[in-house]
Amino acid sequence: MSTKTTTKKTTTDDGTLQAYNVKAKKMEPMVKSVVIDVTANGRYFAKGLNKDGDKLCTALGEAKAKAAVKAGTAKKGTGW
Repeated sequence: MSTKTTTKKTTTDDGTLQAYNVKAKKMEPMVKSVVIDVTANGRYFAKGLNKDGDKLCTALGEAKAKAAVKAGTAKKGTGW
């Protein structure tokens, strides 16, 4: 039995955040209302909408989260 591992990029080349859209079954960029929250245990989650208005959410590392806020592609949410 072989296992296939895939890596999914959470950012595009222009710096926008991406997340998996369950409805469309593919990675899509978050373009509207992107907010990065920090959970009680220190994990970063970006939540936003795609161009069709579907809700998207993805987990991020601290460096990518801070870079997205600094670049202006996302806003700080709760937990910062």
